[in-house]
Amino acid sequence: MDRDISKVSVPDTSWLSEFYIPDLNILFDVSHFKQHDIHKLLKRLDVTSKCLISAHQKSQLSSIDQNLIEKFLSSVISCYTSCIESIKLARAVEKLLVPWRDKYQEFINAELETFILKVLQQTPCITENVVAVCFLIEQNESVRLIIRKHIQRCLEWIVQHLTLMTAKPPMLLTKKEIQDVYCFIKVVLQLFQYLPGDTCGRFWTNDSNSLNNLTSIVQSLFAALNSQDYGTDCVLLSGTTLALLLTSAPDPATTIGSFEFLLNCLLTSEKTVSFEKLLESEDFVLDTSTCTLTSLGQLSLLKGVVACSDTKVLSYKKSSECYIVRLFSVIYKFCKGPVIFQYQAFNLLCLYFKRLYKLATDKDLTLNIFADNVNIVELTLELVWLNWDSPVEDVPDFVIQTFTLLLELWAFENENINISKRKLLNLPEIALLKIMNMAWYTKGKYLIFSAILPYINSNQVLNDHPQIKQHLIKCLSTNYLAPSGGDLYKAFLMELKKKDTKESCVEIWKDGWMETVLNSLTSNNILLRNNTNHYWIPATLKVLPDVGLSLYAYLSEKLHDGEFFVSRQRMLHAWICVGRIIRNTTQIDIQDVDLLKEALYCNDEDVRSEAIGLLSSCLKKAEPLTETEISLFKECIPYNLKIDSAAFRIQFGSSIRRLVTRVRDSCLAMLKSKLIEKLDMAVVFIDWLQDLCFNNLVPGACYQRRKASLDIIQIIFDTLVYTEDTKQRKSFTPEATLKLVQYAKDKEYWNFFSSRNLICLLHCVLDGADDIQDLASKLVLKYFKFPLTAVDTHFSQPSEKQLACHILSYALTLCNSPKAHESQSGANLCKIIYIKYVVECQFVFSIKMLGNDFVVHILDDNNDPVMMFIKSLIDIIQNCLNASKSNVVSASRTMPIHGFLSAVTRCITETTGLHGVDITTIKSYIHKLLSLDINIVNIMLEVMGKNTETGSSPSFAEMGTALESWIVENQSDYIESTSLSAEHQYLLSWCWVNIKESCTSLGQLMERVVQDYGLLVEDDGKVLTENVNFTFLKVFMCCRHRGVIEGCRNAFVKYCLALFSSNDAKLNELPAQMLNEALEGLQSKASVTSTTRKSAGLPLIVQAVISCENKMKKDHLLKTTLYKLFHLASLPLTDSVDDQHDLPQVHGLNILKSLFSDSSLTNSLMPYISQAVKLVIDRFGSPAWSIRNAATRLFSCLVSRIFKQKKSTDESNWNSISLQEFSAHYPELCPFMLHHLDEALQEDMSRIDQLNPSLFPILTLLANLGPVESKIGVMDTFKKHIKILLGSPVYGLRQLAACSYVALIPSNTVLEAMISLLRDKQNATNQNYLHGVLCCIEKLLINIQISDTEAEVLLKDLIAHKEVYYDETSVCCITRTKYLHIVLKLCKMFSIKKEGIIQTISSEKDVNEFSVKVVGYPLLCRGLVDLNFELCKQNTKDLSKFIQTCLESTNVDKLSACLVALIELYKSGTELCQTFWEQIQDWMVKKLQNEVYPPNISNMLSIIIHIHMKYKINNSSITALYQWLKTSSETTHFNSFSAGILTIMAVCLKNRIYENRVDSEELLNWSEKLSEASQVTGSEDLRIAAGQSLVVGGEVILDHCCKRNPECMNCQRCFMNIIITCITLLQDDDTDVRGLLVDFVSSLKWNSKTTQYSSVQYNNCLLMVFEYVSDTMWWSDHCIEVLQHLLYKPGSIKSIVQSKQRTSNSQLFEQEDNNFFAESLYTEFYAYKALMNILKKRKQMGKKTSSCLPSEVEMIDLKEDMSYFINTIEGNFTVLSAVMGYLLLTKFIIELMNYEDLKGDNSLLLGLKNLYGKTFKITDFPPSFTNIFESVIKNS
Repeated sequence: MDRDISKVSVPDTSWLSEFYIPDLNILFDVSHFKQHDIHKLLKRLDVTSKCLISAHQKSQLSSIDQNLIEKFLSSVISCYTSCIESIKLARAVEKLLVPWRDKYQEFINAELETFILKVLQQTPCITENVVAVCFLIEQNESVRLIIRKHIQRCLEWIVQHLTLMTAKPPMLLTKKEIQDVYCFIKVVLQLFQYLPGDTCGRFWTNDSNSLNNLTSIVQSLFAALNSQDYGTDCVLLSGTTLALLLTSAPDPATTIGSFEFLLNCLLTSEKTVSFEKLLESEDFVLDTSTCTLTSLGQLSLLKGVVACSDTKVLSYKKSSECYIVRLFSVIYKFCKGPVIFQYQAFNLLCLYFKRLYKLATDKDLTLNIFADNVNIVELTLELVWLNWDSPVEDVPDFVIQTFTLLLELWAFENENINISKRKLLNLPEIALLKIMNMAWYTKGKYLIFSAILPYINSNQVLNDHPQIKQHLIKCLSTNYLAPSGGDLYKAFLMELKKKDTKESCVEIWKDGWMETVLNSLTSNNILLRNNTNHYWIPATLKVLPDVGLSLYAYLSEKLHDGEFFVSRQRMLHAWICVGRIIRNTTQIDIQDVDLLKEALYCNDEDVRSEAIGLLSSCLKKAEPLTETEISLFKECIPYNLKIDSAAFRIQFGSSIRRLVTRVRDSCLAMLKSKLIEKLDMAVVFIDWLQDLCFNNLVPGACYQRRKASLDIIQIIFDTLVYTEDTKQRKSFTPEATLKLVQYAKDKEYWNFFSSRNLICLLHCVLDGADDIQDLASKLVLKYFKFPLTAVDTHFSQPSEKQLACHILSYALTLCNSPKAHESQSGANLCKIIYIKYVVECQFVFSIKMLGNDFVVHILDDNNDPVMMFIKSLIDIIQNCLNASKSNVVSASRTMPIHGFLSAVTRCITETTGLHGVDITTIKSYIHKLLSLDINIVNIMLEVMGKNTETGSSPSFAEMGTALESWIVENQSDYIESTSLSAEHQYLLSWCWVNIKESCTSLGQLMERVVQDYGLLVEDDGKVLTENVNFTFLKVFMCCRHRGVIEGCRNAFVKYCLALFSSNDAKLNELPAQMLNEALEGLQSKASVTSTTRKSAGLPLIVQAVISCENKMKKDHLLKTTLYKLFHLASLPLTDSVDDQHDLPQVHGLNILKSLFSDSSLTNSLMPYISQAVKLVIDRFGSPAWSIRNAATRLFSCLVSRIFKQKKSTDESNWNSISLQEFSAHYPELCPFMLHHLDEALQEDMSRIDQLNPSLFPILTLLANLGPVESKIGVMDTFKKHIKILLGSPVYGLRQLAACSYVALIPSNTVLEAMISLLRDKQNATNQNYLHGVLCCIEKLLINIQISDTEAEVLLKDLIAHKEVYYDETSVCCITRTKYLHIVLKLCKMFSIKKEGIIQTISSEKDVNEFSVKVVGYPLLCRGLVDLNFELCKQNTKDLSKFIQTCLESTNVDKLSACLVALIELYKSGTELCQTFWEQIQDWMVKKLQNEVYPPNISNMLSIIIHIHMKYKINNSSITALYQWLKTSSETTHFNSFSAGILTIMAVCLKNRIYENRVDSEELLNWSEKLSEASQVTGSEDLRIAAGQSLVVGGEVILDHCCKRNPECMNCQRCFMNIIITCITLLQDDDTDVRGLLVDFVSSLKWNSKTTQYSSVQYNNCLLMVFEYVSDTMWWSDHCIEVLQHLLYKPGSIKSIVQSKQRTSNSQLFEQEDNNFFAESLYTEFYAYKALMNILKKRKQMGKKTSSCLPSEVEMIDLKEDMSYFINTIEGNFTVLSAVMGYLLLTKFIIELMNYEDLKGDNSLLLGLKNLYGKTFKITDFPPSFTNIFESVIKNS
């Protein structure tokens, strides 16, 4: 239990120095310890103990005065009793007594006795002292002797408090009293356990001195067991305590009789226990057949007896059988009892089998379970089969543990017991047969399989059941099953290791598993790949290390040889994964740097992430970094800061954390061993890393770069900066790091807290992203020390006080911004100032608000700085509120309130600055702020509800009208328009944000008040509390804005938790009062409830209160609320229903939905699921749409709770709960559903308007069930009803009925059921029924596995009944299509004979003779085409012939179906010969020129593009398309198929270049369209087409254009258009687009290309593009001009600044300059480097550089822009990107001036040079901006 020392004064401890103790505060700190401080206190205690022992050994303690020694010993004992909860601390404190143990033992015991007696006399009791007594009894023998001495007094003390508290109803107990009940019961348990003779013994011997006390205690324990309202922990502890008493009886018969007597009392709900009968209950026999579990107390007592009874009791034979055997029937019934008790029941079952196994294996006993008590085995297996996928959390784990123990029992009996006449049940074989018949997606299957594997032949099982490996691969494809599948794979490896030698293990694994593992590890399925890497590879290398090395060598060889069965990236990923695990488990160094470097550059994020992980990992955590590792890190880290994948960033952060931790630990070791050279290398690397990250925080960098950089900075600080107040219990920074940091500082490195770094972080506090703001604020507050002048001399000018005033003034200005992100930045800055300057430096700020400006001074008076600061902020809020009353429109812009409200709330609630301040003053300010919050909410609601009927909730339309009226009233020149005006935006945002911030403030303030200061419940405090409650309810019930309601909910939850946690009973009652207030009146139309269909905030009130109560481990409100809600939702509908208010039934259903959606309430609500389902089914029949809609939403939630989340990724149902399990878990539902089905089938099923609405939920529940293994009672009745529904005229109902029918077919009778359905002649003419039958067969095929032989039988039967289901004269194409789908599935899923199937089923004319207008005709065409494709795939001639027929057909649907089938064919990855695709391409080209149907044109283009991209087929047919494409591209502008035209044009142009027939004008036109397509926003189709165009033709076109031909400007423009397109698309926010550009850029070749890999990530590619330009087009002036325009466009700075100034006050939301992923700043860096490379190249080649200068006009514009910027900068960094560009361009011009041909007196150039120098005299540039600019210049 943590102690708060903030309010406790530290006593004088100087006298401790007499004992040679250097740490004078150690005893005080230990007495008030906090959990996260224990590791530090232990170190301090160890030092103190050593000092005392050393002084004792030197006889230095002998001269100390005896009184001082006794004072010391008293202090140590006091400290000991205070920290006794922590065993480690208590033992460490005990060591301080060692020097005086012999001489002062009596004094020590007397002190302990004094403490015990003091506790026994306390009234009321102090919980901490009761806890201390409990731990002292457990840990200290001396204390037990003291307790024994005063046992009678101790018992009286327990009775005095425990009896009083248990006499009250548990719901009336306060939180403290509930804790006290638990603590006293635990004390009783310790007494029974450690002092049995003085407690339990006296009970059974009828000792008159103690009997009354003991009987009172037993009565209290019984009361706790007999109550339904105590917490689970308390009841379980009571059961154990009482059982301990019972098992201490003098003989087993008394124990058993007394237990059964007590259990009977609980079962019969006796209020008290008759102790006379209890003591004489030796012969009492419980009738186990009537045992029905109704309370947790019954189960707790039974569990206590099973746990505490010794062998004599459990083996005692009563009624001719061992008592433990007799107990099983009771436990079995309890396991079959209510679902709410199943967790404890199955926990008891598991405990029971542990005790049973111990008894059965006892050589002195004869207890045969399998031989003599088969009933136990059978009933246990029944429980296992029904509950291995139980919805109750942790029950499946208990079931598996129980089954494992049962297996161990079987193995023991099978091996050790001689049974001549009887053969034991073969449990492993039974289980194996059971699980092999189960669906692969059943989780329990793999858990059971793992358990039985040691008892069967694993190799034989794999041979007999080869599908096991496929099932395991499927498991890895889903996160739900991956851990279970991984455990089974590991179990197979363990069995392999047990039975074979190392060498044979490797060979057997290669033969049996290697192919499976490699296929999974190199799969294109990312989930399969990652799960294999996570579960299988580590298990393989851990169990069979030699296999890992063999696999690693195999992959290395394949990568070097270039031989792989999958893509190189997938093989590289596999190699990296295996290498990382090997590196983590062995001391092997990095084996192949070239392959690792290729992986670090790879575009695939999985490969790159694993490679970085491999590089940062090693077996020894303190392994020093090598030069190679540092070099690789420096190469890869900068290019991985800007990654948009959150998963990659998380793994990247983890790798960096491992890296920095490794550097720290290795540096500490090297510092100790004086390895200076390696140490310095590591120090320099960390310094480079922190510089890199701080530089990448430059304004203008994208979110991903800033977030990744901040994360790394946090990792560096957390790992390398030691903080005394750390709360980490593990992985904390060692204190020795201080020496390491100082060493680095002495070397002028690791200046983590410099002015530059602080300013960078403060700029991040101003960021628009909340998480960046918060993280930067956290770093500043935690690590930076103030005053700043003491840390960095850079802050000496201006003075510290001037700096503080400036920052606060700026922060207040931001708080006053109407833009939410700016006001939050201001609030964060205010919090920083408050903590660092006000609290720590004690600056007294004077704040005055003059209009919209703030004047801040620091006073030198003696005012309280904390309260002065808070008062100033509250006064500002009051002024803003007053201003809003006069003109709300103006106030919404100029005095928005919410920023200041957030600031003052954070200062009060998120800091410790108020400690030490007068509580009365604090309360007065908090009360004032609470009143302001309430007023703000009321004003905002009044503003939005103007002219609305009193007491009603305004609609959004009414809110809009109200806001418009306010604007019209306050602005005479206002003109209404159809668009939302700026005034309306500001006013609406003002209202919503203020309500949200006010509610947040209310929640946080009330939480702080209740927890720290105590809430006044009388007079003004009571009124204020009522107003707070009313305000929360008002917001919930009157607001419609989801974000506001959610924000209010978060605050309300904090408030409720604080109320529930309080020890004040009156406060505990407040949540219930608010709940009742919210629920009352819901039946009345006059209630001011929402008129929205989701009841707005009303469900959130109930959910918040109930979930908070649940966290307190109570459920009284839950039970009463559910009763009210079920009653409310079940009310009959009244005759008059209006549209003004929601129906009470709707509210009830919506609230129930919110409760059942709350995952924290899942276990508590489990018993109510059946009732909720029955309610929903009844409500589906309501005539009111709103009730049916609410019932549907609740039903959806209930389905997900019953069946968990649907795990299917294809057509199949992965739900593993069978009808048998469903009936066991929810026994009430099946009879109820059958009853409703009976009622529904009484109606005429052919009339749609008479269908019973309850059919939908009933069939949905059945449809979600998994297959059953055998028949159960209700199955036939359900089947009979469902079969009728297969003929429903409603298509959806037939589908549901078909899915439901599947759940009713035993898996061993599937073929029989399908044949029976097919041959049913009763409804042979009813097309609906025929379609339903086919749907049912299709679902059976998908969900239940059958053999190939059975599939062939089914196919023959289908063909035999063709005239029924595929009637060629029938116009029902839907039935015929379904028939074809089933045939297709049979052909795809099974190995059957396929010859002649299509000829047997249909001919060409069958499809062509139909009218196209027939419903379902296109589906029939598609079905026939798909079937033909499947049957002809193995014979490309037949397939080609069929495709040609389709293409020549005049039937549009047939052609469309053929094209779609072709697209799916190549997407499926089916390998067909290149000749086939060439033929297809020719036909497509021919057909395309005459096609007019746009979707077909688009599909044909897509097919041609795919063929060209994959097979590089470049025949003349594509070139023949050129004119058609040219015409189409000129006459259309970006329509549905223009994307395909763009790509095909690239192919044609490439071919024309090969044929030397291309014209430069054609290239230019195409490149302009390409550039235009790359700029299109919205749909990514055109941008993808632009990328594809570059992949198929870009390289050839660029090679053609970059030939040195200065005369051909078209070629140069085309080249640069392509380059600009590359730059744009490489920064696209769509990963597919970037992926295409990566392929293109990686394929480019030039002389100085540095990165020679087939796949390079896009950040590297962007740099490579500029390298390519500078290497190939250095001679082109046009190229230089374009690159210069990337840096700066004339007038850009002035236009941007003016645009920002125009829109800053006229628009609430500003438009982003770039997409979220683009960074013009870094594009400018690369452009500058390219220009400098061109300059160097020209100099080398002797070409004049004068042409590199911009035109005179552009330089004049540049000069004017520079002058404008210098005069108007004023700290505005919104234009930094443009500023960087002009600085780099000017620097480039200055570099040009140094060349010979530019020397001379050029006034324009000199003027630019002077302005460039002046620009850097502006000190307002962010340090990161200056540093990164200098870095670019230096590296160029």
